[in-house]
Amino acid sequence: MPSFAEIVRSLQGSVMLARRDTAGYGLFTMTADGFWRSFAAIVLVAPLYLAVTSLGGDGAAADLPEGARASPPAVFRLAVIAAEWVAYPAAMAFVTRLLGLQHRYVPYIIAYNWSSVPASAVVMPPILLLAGGLIGSDTTVTLFFFLSRPVHYYR
Repeated sequence: MPSFAEIVRSLQGSVMLARRDTAGYGLFTMTADGFWRSFAAIVLVAPLYLAVTSLGGDGAAADLPEGARASPPAVFRLAVIAAEWVAYPAAMAFVTRLLGLQHRYVPYIIAYNWSSVPASAVVMPPILLLAGGLIGSDTTVTLFFFLSRPVHYYR
């Protein structure tokens, strides 16, 4: 598990990268241990993921269509996010090797993992507003779309 100081540095590095400041890479721990510790970012992202994927189950978004209200159990949703966090790095190991960029794999995954935290935080406001009943699903989708565009570029 990374120290609190490493988490803060890594998140600062992620924000710097979002601002296109490549000095952010210097704040990550670019070692094999740092690689494995970067997966701890899932602990910060999982609650956001669970909040997003559970909105339909409690009826908080009353204007959603009936079929959209059923949400899978939390255990299933946690298994999905865990699978994503394993499958993507595995796929990128293959891709980087195929492209002859395996020397960039570890730094890439470290930055990618830590960047998931601010990326998730950016797209959360419309979902929280929907959950609070302050906006409708159409507005949520629109806001989410516009907020997710820069996140996709960043990632």
